[in-house]
Amino acid sequence: MTFRSRTPFLAFAILLSLTACESEAERQAREALEEQARVEAEAERLRLEEERRIAEEARRRQQAIWNEYSENSLARGAKPWANCFGRSNSCNGNGCSEIIVNGPNGTDVVVLLKQNGITKRHAYIPAGRSYTFNIPNGMWQPFFYYGEGWYPDKEMKSPSCASLKGGFLENEDWDKDSPDYLEDIIVTYTLTTVVNGNFSTQNSSQSEAL
Repeated sequence: MTFRSRTPFLAFAILLSLTACESEAERQAREALEEQARVEAEAERLRLEEERRIAEEARRRQQAIWNEYSENSLARGAKPWANCFGRSNSCNGNGCSEIIVNGPNGTDVVVLLKQNGITKRHAYIPAGRSYTFNIPNGMWQPFFYYGEGWYPDKEMKSPSCASLKGGFLENEDWDKDSPDYLEDIIVTYTLTTVVNGNFSTQNSSQSEAL
């Protein structure tokens, strides 16, 4: 006895019947929806592809910057923000004081000196080096910007200067000391951990310091 399966013919007959029952208008509507779904899926695929491309380009740029500047340092006394805060470090005539800053051994630092909230002096001090500021007598407040790997094109947000560029790539930290009136005196800051030291810096921020 021979048995034959008729299932494929039955499925084809049902499909043919269902297809035949679809009107022309329904077919067009279905195909329009299918095309819309295809277009939207393709647009989403292209969007995600573009996002991945942009992210990869940004990663490569950051890696290139890191490779070039991660160990970059400026000379002692450099004025990286001279376009905003000037280059002055002189005090002519009578009525002058000095602020000596001994930088920490493990990190570079940019020191800013403010009068009435305005930066009048600033200088870059490499790790383990010292720098002397010459200033007129008066009320002064120092700010300290620490970090490693100086990148000259890093954009720094500053309430007082829209075109300020240059900053560290890693281990950034901002500190300050309280304002103090200086009159014919030499003040020394040693920026390191000292047991029983005579001063301790306070936490600050980029927006406050700049």
